[in-house]
Amino acid sequence: MRKLVLLIFSFFISTWLMAQDANELKSRYTKKMYPVSMRDGVKLFTVVYEPIDKSRKYPILFNRTPYGSGPYGPDEFKESIGPNSLLEKSGYIFVYQDVRGKYMSEGLFVDVRPFKTVRNGSKDIDESTDAWDSINWLLKNIKNNNGKVGMWGISYPGFYAARGTDAGSCRSAAEILRRAWNPPRRFLSQQHSKGGGFQKTE
Repeated sequence: MRKLVLLIFSFFISTWLMAQDANELKSRYTKKMYPVSMRDGVKLFTVVYEPIDKSRKYPILFNRTPYGSGPYGPDEFKESIGPNSLLEKSGYIFVYQDVRGKYMSEGLFVDVRPFKTVRNGSKDIDESTDAWDSINWLLKNIKNNNGKVGMWGISYPGFYAARGTDAGSCRSAAEILRRAWNPPRRFLSQQHSKGGGFQKTE
């Protein structure tokens, strides 16, 4: 019985602390949600957390994820935003996006979608074009940005950040930063290493 009481108490304390974190975030950030159109007409669900303080312009930190950009709803805030609490308090616009075919985004999800070196028309897409189209939209429509965008991610979101660096002309409009995505189990599997470093050494 004592263990059950402690478990219930711990649950309510954790819930209360999470609510406090969300409320603290609401005191410093606004949250807006946008359906951002890609070049082929597919709309990707994008969440923007923007500092309430408009006394200066901010760089954008952009995270594309297949794991969901929730919690969903205009008044539902994450417990924390950005890679860490230091950046959260340093002054950034934080953007989260559901990738194609995941959660609130339209389109077809393809696991580790290959990069296309040759495109069949202006509406041919891959993850680099989705990154470029999204960044271009953010720079034009999120008014209080300073023209700089960084992409970040760990694990699968790191793959999307890395693909963002393949966007070519995107580099002239934004600074792209990334964190490595190389878990061994994915790198060694046929599905994820097809055309990759191991096969090129054969």
